[in-house]
Amino acid sequence: MKKQFIMTLMGPETPGLMRILAEKTHARQGIWLKSKISHLEGQCAGIIKIETDEQQVEALQQELKAVAGLQVVYPVAEDSAPSQSKELQLTIESRDRPGLIKDISNIFDGYDVSVTNLECHRFAVAEIGQSVFKGDFDLMTPADIDLDSLVAELEELDLRVIKNTVDG
Repeated sequence: MKKQFIMTLMGPETPGLMRILAEKTHARQGIWLKSKISHLEGQCAGIIKIETDEQQVEALQQELKAVAGLQVVYPVAEDSAPSQSKELQLTIESRDRPGLIKDISNIFDGYDVSVTNLECHRFAVAEIGQSVFKGDFDLMTPADIDLDSLVAELEELDLRVIKNTVDG
């Protein structure tokens, strides 16, 4: 019988790290179902959903955990009831200021929106003499969300909001 588990990892970015993890998974008849790996400032962080034979799970987890320099965690997955939701992608641009992500997150919370992926950058713009924030947000929203109200509330923070994709 097949079993699936999630692995989160963090450690220094080293050449061949993904190859090592993939080889160890393959040696235990495992496959990566989904993965998201990011590198930033010499560090690597990721999350991988793995499937293998039930009798291989513990040995595979121990081998992956033993990779030098890598911190590995296997969060306990809880079954959750499927909810009616849809995916949304927003790009938010603004003059940078302290507390900006907190303010955006508070609005998302008020609409029961979950951030599934966030990539943000701050950079200086000489013409305005200030830093600018740009964030690309992948969101999971309730199916009945009032998208116009969400965007209007975000724009009240003096943000430029671009709706990239709405699924469904």
